Amino acid sequence: MSPLYIFLLSFLIIASASAQTEQTSVIGSPTSTSFFSKEKWGASYLNYMNGPAFAEDEGKYSINHYLSLKHKFSPDWNLAMVFRPDQKVGAIDQNEKTFTQGDSYLSLGLPSYYKGNDGGKIYSQLRYYAPLSESSKKKKSNGKIVPRTYATTSIKKFELTYILIPTIYLNQVKESGQAQYSHDHWFQVSYKMSDALSFDMAASPGWSYSRDEKREFNNITVYPGFTYNFSENVSVSPYLEIISMKSESKTTTFGASLSYTLL
Repeated sequence: MSPLYIFLLSFLIIASASAQTEQTSVIGSPTSTSFFSKEKWGASYLNYMNGPAFAEDEGKYSINHYLSLKHKFSPDWNLAMVFRPDQKVGAIDQNEKTFTQGDSYLSLGLPSYYKGNDGGKIYSQLRYYAPLSESSKKKKSNGKIVPRTYATTSIKKFELTYILIPTIYLNQVKESGQAQYSHDHWFQVSYKMSDALSFDMAASPGWSYSRDEKREFNNITVYPGFTYNFSENVSVSPYLEIISMKSESKTTTFGASLSYTLL
């Protein structure tokens, strides 16, 4: 069975089980909402527009699209399916595909471990990435599991975010040098200038572990930028991506993300 079918089947099984639970709840309690009620669903669109490195003159860039459909089992539990088409724009080979399939994923939202009086909280997501992209297929991957842990708080006009991102690679075969495990860390500070505008600064160090090789420190990537909220549902975030430690590579690129909440 192909990874795409497994991906879709997993979602349908969980959704079906939830539907049965909700129907039982409706019978037992007239005030319960049904599985198909609008309050139980969320939909959003997010993209990352990746520009060329400043040292390049080819003018090519790419866009990673994220289309998300979420079902809320309860205030604490939710399940989202995220589709990942990728797009190449600009100076590309005529024989190269404009749109390619990225690794789509399922994301299970878990109850918060901690909620503070100041609005701070600690919570997690459990993600499974299906090996749908060409690069994942070439690596003979069964996907990857990513349990993400978030810690957020605010101090006056500052918003602080930390994300722990460990990744477990599910390899079909054992080969020397293949990725087995990695962990990345996201540190972000945002300063709220107004209700619509905030300045952001983020840094992300990471380490990787490969079969038959020593642990490797990947890099520290720095992301200065800002976020502008056009409304409660639409925002744009231009930023720079700076590879701070590996000076031999093209170290700075321009990017932006667009976020749109549909439901």
